[in-house]
Amino acid sequence: MLINKNETFSISGLKLFDLQKHEDQRGTFLKIFSSQADIGFSKSDDYEIFYNVSKKNSLRGMHLQSTPFLTDKLVHCISGSILDVILDLRRDSPTFKKYLSFNLTSKNPQVLLIPKGCAHGFLSLQDQTTVIYFQNSKYQQKHDIGIRWNSFGFEWPNPDQLLVSDRDLDLPLLSEFDSVFTIY
Repeated sequence: MLINKNETFSISGLKLFDLQKHEDQRGTFLKIFSSQADIGFSKSDDYEIFYNVSKKNSLRGMHLQSTPFLTDKLVHCISGSILDVILDLRRDSPTFKKYLSFNLTSKNPQVLLIPKGCAHGFLSLQDQTTVIYFQNSKYQQKHDIGIRWNSFGFEWPNPDQLLVSDRDLDLPLLSEFDSVFTIY
C-alpha cells in the first residue's frame, strides 16, 4: 500500500510515499503500485514500467519527455541506494529551474512521484543498484529530452568519478534549454 507522507515540497506535484513492508521468515513483500491509489495516474493512461541496474557512481539524467508524451513517473529503489534529483522545468511554476534531491534506498522503501514537466536523474551510490519506475505515457525516443546533469547548480558528489553516458554528456545546458512546459 502506498502511504502519502503528506509532506509538502516546494516543487508542486512532487510526492513521496512510504511503502508498507511485510516481512516473515521467507523474506519481504512490498506493493509498489496500485491503480486505486490517489497518485494522479488515471485508468486510461498508457502505463510502462522500466528498471535498470547500475554500477556505483553511474549517473543517469536529467531526463523527461516532451509533448504530447508528457509523463509522470513513480520511482522506487529495489536494491542498493540512489541520490535522486528532480529539476522543475515548468516555466509558470514558482520553483522554475529549482531542484530537490532525495536519498532512496531499498532499506527504507519509498516511492517518489515526479510530475510532468520536471526533469529526473539519479546517481547510483552502490554497485548493482536496481531502480524501477512506472510512467503514465508511452516512451517515445524522439520526445526523450533532457538537461545536462552539471548545468543547473546541483553539486553531485565525487564529480570526477561519475560514469555518464555519451548521450547525457551531449544534452543541452539549462541556460540553452527553452522550456515549453507548464504546470499540468
